[in-house]
Amino acid sequence: MIYRIKVYRNGIVKLPAVVRRKLGIKENNELICILDAGRLILIPGGKFDPIEECSSTLGKPVDEERLIEEGEKELSRKLSSTGFE
Repeated sequence: MIYRIKVYRNGIVKLPAVVRRKLGIKENNELICILDAGRLILIPGGKFDPIEECSSTLGKPVDEERLIEEGEKELSRKLSSTGFE
């Protein structure tokens, strides 16, 4: 689904209730914000945490910046392959 949302004073964005319900977003939840090729992608924080996802399986110190960059590139490739370009 595509929703049109408005940006209010100080950059406040209100997500439609149907979107919040569908994704389980509640007041004070955090969202991950990704800027990719002119697109803004919001992901509920509890739904996707690349650091948490990989750190427990790696078992050694993780270069967080590199890991985030790789995750962004992978997400960009996946979005491109689905026509979100």
